[in-house]
Amino acid sequence: MAKIDRVYEAQLARGVLSATQLEYIEWLVNPEREGSKTSFAADHGVAVKSMYNWMSDRWFNAAYEQRLAELNISPTRIQMVIDSLHNAAKNGDTKAASLYLQYVDRLSPKRVIIEDTRVSGMSDAELRTELEMLLEGHGVLED
Repeated sequence: MAKIDRVYEAQLARGVLSATQLEYIEWLVNPEREGSKTSFAADHGVAVKSMYNWMSDRWFNAAYEQRLAELNISPTRIQMVIDSLHNAAKNGDTKAASLYLQYVDRLSPKRVIIEDTRVSGMSDAELRTELEMLLEGHGVLED
């Protein structure tokens, strides 16, 4: 039986979804799934029409969408995509290079520049005096 997490177990306990429906969801979200819908139906003793009916059931769809969301934010899956972008970029794919660099830039710490408008009107002597007061006792500004 496919892995069933706590949310699915709760739905199963409430009788909202059957174990077969939960297994079908796991089968649907598995990108490396084997067989067809027809073979899944035969292996699990359900009619293919029932499986199509499940897809229009709101509880089934909610569980299906939730499972897709869980998988799509998986760090493992994200890293696989990033690795693919990197490899494509190394092979000369400029679009992949652009996307990879956008992703890397997103991870870089951002520097925040704070502009103090008080100092823009100060003379060099006033700035030095202000700086000396701030750094007093640190021995940073020596003549």
